[in-house]
Amino acid sequence: MHTRPFELGVLRSASEEMGAPLGVGRPWLAALLGGLGLVGLALNGAYLWQFPALRGPSLPWFALAGYAGLVALLSALDEGAEAASPGGAAPVALLFWVALLVLGARSLREMTARPAGGQALALPAWLGPLNSLLAGCVALLLLQTSLWTLDQQVASADFRHGLTVARNWGRSKLAEVCLREFPLERDGACLRASRALAAADADQLYALAALRLAAFEAVEPVNVLPETYAPGSPIILQSPSPWLNIYMREMLLSGIDEAALFHVMPEVPAKNVPPAEAVSPPLGRRAETLSPAALAEIEALISDHPQVWLLTTPEMQAQEVLLRDFLAERRYFVTPFPLQDDPYRLARLRCSAFSSCRPMPPPKRSCVLARREFD
Repeated sequence: MHTRPFELGVLRSASEEMGAPLGVGRPWLAALLGGLGLVGLALNGAYLWQFPALRGPSLPWFALAGYAGLVALLSALDEGAEAASPGGAAPVALLFWVALLVLGARSLREMTARPAGGQALALPAWLGPLNSLLAGCVALLLLQTSLWTLDQQVASADFRHGLTVARNWGRSKLAEVCLREFPLERDGACLRASRALAAADADQLYALAALRLAAFEAVEPVNVLPETYAPGSPIILQSPSPWLNIYMREMLLSGIDEAALFHVMPEVPAKNVPPAEAVSPPLGRRAETLSPAALAEIEALISDHPQVWLLTTPEMQAQEVLLRDFLAERRYFVTPFPLQDDPYRLARLRCSAFSSCRPMPPPKRSCVLARREFD
């Protein structure tokens, strides 16, 4: 394991790991809860340790909390911890909160059972209410985490159910063709005509197509770009859905490296489908809209490239116009191309090549020669 130096950032990462079971998807909340949990452990430990009769029964719970803390610290010390998403040690960190709840309950029981002034160690009077509040918050956050996990499981179950229905429905030749053409045509009329898939979600069908499941199992990936595409040239993919972008990458741009792609798509929440982040390789450069920051990233991507390609859908026309104007200002002229593979020629997709008129590094060629090459 490669480690990074011990610093404040490591402590923050360790705190995030500790609080990850209660702050799913919110690193700041996970870090805050992790810090409060450590404070609560210290106060309850100081209170319980003053009673010799309670040390033995409490020791295993202290050891469990210490083990979880050590795992979180080692995970934070990992060199890749900053690049990874918080919560890699979440299953072990959950043991910390179980131990803290047990120790807090023991403290509350001793506080209520012992008469005032009978304590060997003076601790803040608010330790009891703090334990009660902590127990309530942990219970609520664990419930929220459980509901979130259940929601993900239901989404996966819905996706598997849709997969089963799609396989059964695909036994009809006409229905199978309709299902296969949906990602390209995005016309729900034939889907609505089926009782089984009348309520099918578009992203669900894009995911089935991208993962080559159900009716898409026999569909082979193709490259719809013409022969004039220069390997390595940047390609901008625009669509209204991350899963539609994944479908275009996997099924229509076979052999194209993700490093050459820039994705423009709204970050819509996954519904009844696996999260788009689960695909391999993951989507690289991306933007929700062609903001100034996104255009600056595109400009850096296309530098020194005589070709830029665009694969887009009619739903993204406003973004397409913005991109055309942006490239025209940089002396790229556009040439529309039909999709090259026969089954896809009538798809509701547009393919365009942008050729540069700017002087390029040797070998140099004029705009006339470039135009002749792409016609």
